[in-house]
Parts: sequence; C-alpha cells; structure tokens
Amino acid sequence: MTLFKHVRFAGVLGLCLFIALPARAHGEKLPPPDAKAVVADATLPFSYSEEGLAGPGAERLASLYKGAQFVLLGEAHFDYEIPRFAEGLFRDLKAQEGFNTLVVENDPLAMETISGKGYRGNLPAIAKLAKDYPFHIGFSSDQDLALYARITEIANLWGIEQAQGAIRYLERIAALAPKAKRPLVEAELAVAREKESYANLGGYIHDDEGTLGRLQALQATLGLKAGSEGDVLLARLIHSAEIYSFNRRGMEGEYVGLYNNTWREALFKKQFMARYSAAAKKHPVKAMFKMGSYHMYRGMSPVRGFTIGNFAHEFAIANGSKAVGLDVIAIGEMKWEDIPVWMRPMMPDAKPGTPIIIDFTPLQPISSLLAKQLPEEADGLRLRAYVHGHDAMVVLPDSKQATVKLTRE
Repeated sequence: MTLFKHVRFAGVLGLCLFIALPARAHGEKLPPPDAKAVVADATLPFSYSEEGLAGPGAERLASLYKGAQFVLLGEAHFDYEIPRFAEGLFRDLKAQEGFNTLVVENDPLAMETISGKGYRGNLPAIAKLAKDYPFHIGFSSDQDLALYARITEIANLWGIEQAQGAIRYLERIAALAPKAKRPLVEAELAVAREKESYANLGGYIHDDEGTLGRLQALQATLGLKAGSEGDVLLARLIHSAEIYSFNRRGMEGEYVGLYNNTWREALFKKQFMARYSAAAKKHPVKAMFKMGSYHMYRGMSPVRGFTIGNFAHEFAIANGSKAVGLDVIAIGEMKWEDIPVWMRPMMPDAKPGTPIIIDFTPLQPISSLLAKQLPEEADGLRLRAYVHGHDAMVVLPDSKQATVKLTRE
C-alpha cells in the first residue's frame, strides 16, 4: 500500500471512530468534580514522634516521596512540634529511601562545628555554643537544637544560610590573619562583641550601617590568600552583611526586596552546591531540606524570588530523579481561625483532632475550581501558586511556640 493510501485509510478509520463515539464527545461537557469531595479524599490522618510517622497519612506521604532524591519541608520557625515531626520524617526517609543529609536554614560554619568532634550528638555542648555565640545558630530553639544533636548521630547536617552572628567568624579570621594585621580584625571583633547579643537582635550585622563598609575595608587591607579559610569566611561574612543591608533598606521603604530575596536564594544554592559537589564524589546525596516556607516553593515564592526549593526540584530532574515538597502548618501561635482565607478551600472546615496530610496531587488538576471559591482574584492566584508549589500539606493541630531555655537562661 502506498504512503498516500496509508494516510487516506487512517483518515477514513479516524472518521468512522469519531462517528461511533457517544454523543458526549461531540460537545456535551462532563460535570465538574466535587472539589470538596476531592479535598476530603486527599486528607488523611497520621501520627508522629521523633522516631517516625504512622497511619494512612504517613503511607500516602511515603508513596509521594518514593524514589525521590530531595524532600523539601517548609516550616514556620520557632515552632515546638515541627522539629519533632521533621525528625520523624527524616528517620523514615533514611530507613525507606536511604536519605543521608539534612539541609537547614542555619549558618554553615555553625553546622560544620556541631557535626564535629565534641559536639556531635552532644546537646549540652551544642547549646553552650549557641549561648556563647548569639545568633551563630540563628534558629536555635531548644527543639531545633535537640533535632540537630540527634541528626548528627545518624546523618550529615548542612547549613546554607547567611551568617546571622559575626563574633565566631571574626575570632577565626583574627587567628588566621597575618600577625601584623591581626589588631585590625580584633578591633572589629570588639565592635561585634559590644553590639551582638540576644538582647539586641541584629545589632551588629543588620542595624549598624557601618558594618558592611568596615568589613569590606578589612578585606582589602588583610589581603588574605584567595580561597584560603580566612578569605572564605570573610567573604561569607561580607555577603551576609550585604544581605542585611538590603533588608534594612527595604524596611526603611526602599524597593529592594525582590533584589535581596533573589540574592539570598542564590546564596542558598551556591552554598548547597559547594557541599553537594564535595559529598557526591564520595557517595550519592539524598537530602531533606528544612527551611522557612517561602524558600521551599516550587517556582517563585510569594515574594517573587526563584527559590532553593525550585532549584532542588530542577536539580533532581537533571539527576534523573525528583523532589517532593510539603508545607507544614502548625496550629499553636497561629490559631485555627487565623488561617488565611485563601487557604480555606483546601483544608477541613474545622480544626482536625489529629495531625493530617493533604495530598495536593489530586488537587492540582482542580486548583481553578478551588480558586473560584474565593471572592478575591488575588487570593485565588495565591491558592493556585501554593497548590502547585507543593506536593502535600501537613497540619499539626496541637503545637505551640518553641522554648529557648537552653540559650536564653
């Protein structure tokens, strides 16, 4: 049969099949799905402890992260229950999928330190480090410190945040600086020690408008060898001061928020890849990220920056794998009635009596129906970005504010 006859035969066959289709295929629309029923079917209870997760919700979550290279946990900082949930999830990931790394929104130098000899698994020593060096471990609730202590016993712990505290950096830089120039570093260290404390949040690296310029002048004067430990630490401290200077300018009314958020997300990516590239030479890296909710979005965050979470999704695809994102909503300091209007269509009508997991994969195809339940177009757009920016939501209904007794008393 000639090519022309093949084509003509296929066309006639297609026409016959088209004529044979039921009337609905000719234009009758299928009724829209019951969005409320879809949400209800996607909502499953579970239980958790530091040792792991259990129940139908845990099983559904495991089906989502099966075969993943990265799992992204978006959180509200300084919550009591989220670190406990995070540890349970990580232990499940380790046991079921071979995960070996926890990536957190904290200082790289601090996380390297507490992963080392004398600190690994030693909560009192880690707490003393956090107390002696304010903001060196920026997110340092008692519950987070306990999480870090236990994770360092079983896995790698990487920090990819900018420096929030400068004292320990400057101490180390002073020790590495040429002897003749060491007094210059020590003078800056004295300023940091005076201004940096838990009672004066950001007094040195954020609030002092002169910090960035002094650090840049110090860098030019010291002339540290490029790539040396002292050079890397000083460059990291300067980059952090730049981030905080833009944040301060934004708080004063200047429109630099998007620029600053983009720059900060880029720092996360750079510092993650530095650790990843070194570790991947020795063994495959499978990592769970635990960071603020906005950083874990797939795509752009609500403040319009392309996130480290989006990078993890794309990087996993490049590696022939996938990433799975989940956002944790803890009901504690935020009350059930305080949940934003735009979130309501994808959540139960009343506060659940047990932790729940809401699987977003069946919600994503009907996100426009969920958005139509909202009176404001902006709320609908935010809902759709959220549903497509994550693979699941976790609701912890009985949390509270974290404690800080280990570092503040």
